[in-house]
Amino acid sequence: MSFSTINGQSDSTSESNESEIYRSRRQINQDNYIETCKDECVKSQISAVIEHIYTLKELHKMCSIGCQKEIENIYENNKQTKQQKIQDIDYSLKSITSGKVDCEIKCLANKDNNNLLQLKKRKEFCRNKCSIY
Repeated sequence: MSFSTINGQSDSTSESNESEIYRSRRQINQDNYIETCKDECVKSQISAVIEHIYTLKELHKMCSIGCQKEIENIYENNKQTKQQKIQDIDYSLKSITSGKVDCEIKCLANKDNNNLLQLKKRKEFCRNKCSIY
């Protein structure tokens, strides 16, 4: 959002604040997720400390690294999913557009369809006929 001041200049402070708030919320969510993940990880692997396989400090470090990697994978997967959706939509739009254009061209070229109509009427006829694409 951008607001104009009295002298006509744009005030982008609110844009900056919204962006900071979004980043702060995302960071808080990420930090909370990592903390919860680490707690669950340590609880589930505490037997390794009891059996003296790892120290508690080592276990915390491994869980921290694992949870950080996990959240990075989540963000990467979300990014790839969004990119795939964009590609799918783009492909669909191209298919729809090319299908409609092909239909209209074939319709206009087909002398049986509407040869007696004026060109403007023929175009309208074909556009309506091909509107299903």
